[in-house]
Amino acid sequence: MYKTLEDVNRVITLGKPDSVIDKFVDSYLTGIAIQPYLAAEAEYGALKAQDDQPDVEAVIDPETEEVISEAYSPNQIRDERTVELVAEYPYLAEEEWVRPAVSVDVDGWKVKNYVKLRQAAYPSQAVFLDAWVKNDTEALEAYRTACLAVKETYPKE
Repeated sequence: MYKTLEDVNRVITLGKPDSVIDKFVDSYLTGIAIQPYLAAEAEYGALKAQDDQPDVEAVIDPETEEVISEAYSPNQIRDERTVELVAEYPYLAEEEWVRPAVSVDVDGWKVKNYVKLRQAAYPSQAVFLDAWVKNDTEALEAYRTACLAVKETYPKE
């Protein structure tokens, strides 16, 4: 199915190429964009599958003669909701559904979520601490270079 944010973080952490990361982000964003359509389709299908039901009469307390629950028509409620769904998602009224294409902005998402992407891509803090404790200037410089590369890969703007 569609990728999750955890999947995106995993491919970044594994150091996969940008093309792979972009595919995962695209799948993740498409999954988010398509959720309302899937929910509407499921609800529409369930409404269409419902058999007609008898009207429900009002319930009145015999002692106080207060109305406990109003009378209603389950079929009318179902039909009104069906009309609402079709108004919002017109393709549902067609005999064969053709869901509208969704478009996603991978680059825009990456800019907005650069913090998450950087966090997943930065080298381990353990590497830094090990180099610092050992006063290993080469390892510290390698760590610094790796961090700068992440900042360049996932810019703020």
